[in-house]
Formats: sequence, C-alpha cells, structure tokens
Amino acid sequence: ATIAVQIKENLMWIVYPNVDFADNDLNVWAQRYNYSLKRISIPITFTHLSLTGNQDKLKARVQFGFTRKLEFGYVSPFLDKKQTWRLSSEFLLSDDKEARFLTIGDRDSFLRNEDQRLFNRVRLGTGAIFRPDLFDTHELQLRYLNFSIQPEVAEANPNFFLDGKRRQQFFAIRYQFTSDRRNYNLYPTKGYFLRLSAEKEGLGIWNDRNAFILSGLAMKYFSILPKWSAVTSLEGETNLVRTQSAY
Repeated sequence: ATIAVQIKENLMWIVYPNVDFADNDLNVWAQRYNYSLKRISIPITFTHLSLTGNQDKLKARVQFGFTRKLEFGYVSPFLDKKQTWRLSSEFLLSDDKEARFLTIGDRDSFLRNEDQRLFNRVRLGTGAIFRPDLFDTHELQLRYLNFSIQPEVAEANPNFFLDGKRRQQFFAIRYQFTSDRRNYNLYPTKGYFLRLSAEKEGLGIWNDRNAFILSGLAMKYFSILPKWSAVTSLEGETNLVRTQSAY
C-alpha cells in the first residue's frame, strides 16, 4: 500500500512595501513642510519564516528616500535536541541628508544638505536566545554602534555628541525576558504578555556613551463578549545613569 501525504507550506517569501514619515505626526508634515514628498521614506521588507526549513527566520529591509537603510536580521535554527537554544545576528546601515540638531520651544530644528549625508549610523549585533518552554524566552545580545555627523552639525550643536565630537561609538549589552501567555498571537482574547529588559550602553572602551536603561511592557487581555475583547497595557522606561547624554 502507498500513502501519499500532501503538505502545503506558507509563502516562501513575504515582501511588502511601506511608507515612513520623517515627522512625528501628519500635522507637522502638513503645516511646517507643506506635504513635501522629500520627507517620505519607502521601506521594502523581505521576510522568510523558515529559510532552511528549520524555523530559522530571516528579515531584510531596504529603504529609500528621506532616510536610507539597509537592514538584516537572522535567527538560527535550534542548536540542541531539546530545542531551547538559538543564535541571532543583526546588521544596520543608515544615513540621512537631514539632521535634527536642536530643540527650541518644543520644536525641532533641522540642518539639511542635498550634496551629502549629514548623519550616519552603523549597528552590528549578535546574541543567544534561550527558550526553556513554550511561553518564556531569555535573550542576551551584544551590539556595536557607530554614529557620525558632518562638521556643520557639530558646529551648530557641540553637544550633539558632547564636546564638539563628530563620532560616537560604543558597545552595548542587553538582557531581555519575554513571557507570552496569550491564547492567540494575532488577535488574543485572554492571557497576558510581559517583556522586561535591561541594557548597558557603553562598556568603558571609548567612553562615548554611559547609560543603563531599564524598560518594561505588560499587557492583559480580557474577553468581554463572544466577539469582543479588551486589552490594558502598562509601559515604562528609565535611565539609571543621570549624567549628561549626547543630544
């Protein structure tokens, strides 16, 4: 006898474009910049949920326009038979023709140069992920960050990177705990979601950055009626290092 099994997989690649605005809200874009299309970025995201067929997720993004970005993230297959350990890696390259260099009267002031990019960012990261059960995840990540600006930005605001510096680079280490006990990921009707993180920016190598940031997010879901549900959330963040930071 022959048994035929037909398996229908999810889409191999998920590709979707988007629109990002440089301003905080549409009112600022309309009133201050008259709906200028130069302040729009177009990101295109490529996602694969199982690149090698082992639940390893790949996410890449290319962005054009106001802010250019090249971004990459990858989570490896499980490394052990119990399926508890994984590795992660990330890369980001980004630049802007415009730099927000000062805040006056609750309004941001910008410098713009059509001939060169005023603000550049590079981020590299790697980490380990430990999932002891289906609900809880621990992640430890080490990142390297490098930011640079053109001389005109440092002249306009010497405190952009403090002391008139044109470059800021530092290592950061972050621990994050996530507990996801919702009944559904997309449209949960009961359960809770909890995420806590602690990150130390600046490990004493270049002394360009010194911060210790604690953050948390808690969400509780309730089922009200058969087709109605509600959610309450609480989120906070604080920096325990109270010395002057770069702009």
